[in-house]
This record gives sequence, C-alpha cells and structure tokens, in this order.
Amino acid sequence: FLSYHIMSKRKYLKQMYHQIILAMSIFDVITDIGLLLLRTPMPRDGMFGMKIDGANGNDFTCALQGFSVQLGMTSMFCNISLSFYYLLVINYGWKENQLQKAKYWLYFPMLIGVALAFAGIPFYGPLTFMCHVPVPPL
Repeated sequence: FLSYHIMSKRKYLKQMYHQIILAMSIFDVITDIGLLLLRTPMPRDGMFGMKIDGANGNDFTCALQGFSVQLGMTSMFCNISLSFYYLLVINYGWKENQLQKAKYWLYFPMLIGVALAFAGIPFYGPLTFMCHVPVPPL
C-alpha cells in the first residue's frame, strides 16, 4: 500500500524522503518474495547431500532465492540513508533543494547493499530452510 501511495502522486516521487521510503518498500517486497518460497528453490539433494522435504529446485533457483533475500537486505542500508536524511533535515535544517544536490550521497548506502547482493552470487547455496551464503567451514 505504501509503495502504491507514493507512486500514485508525482509530487511524492520528487521528494527525497519519499524516494528513500519507496526504495525501502521495494527491497522489503523483494525479500518477502524470496522468503515466501522457503525450501522450494533449494536443490533436492540439499545441504551436505541430505534430502530436504519440499525442495524442488536446482543450483540456479537456489542462487536466485539467495540473491533476492540478500538484495532485500538493502532495506537496512535504506535505513542508513533515512538516518542521514533526518540528520540533515532536523539537525542542520536542510531544505528539499539542498537534499536534491546531495541525493547521490544519500543513495550511496543503498548502492553498497545492491553491490553486496551481486558480490554474493558465486557463493549462494542451500542452508537449513532457504538458500543464502553458507557459513564457511572451520
């Protein structure tokens, strides 16, 4: 509902606050889709060759789920951007035109989150109940 409300009004899309909230909502939906599938995208042989109930996927579907879950974690980085937004607006009294000039700095934490999701692509694999980056062996 929040995403629809922001996208339905053009004036909201021009405001920095609404852009950050919209990005956060989109990344949350991406995570929800990945988590909704639970074990379905996991390879049938699962972790350490054990059979997993409900697993019907392969390595590609597992990597896709891992990517969507990790990409959704970018919403945490959106919170960093939102914190900087509040710092600039409340503490320093910045106006919308000043924020627009600094928008790339506010988007930078989100870019880090997206980069981490892409960096994990070679490592996504099955875990106990979903696919993600497995813990390295000790």
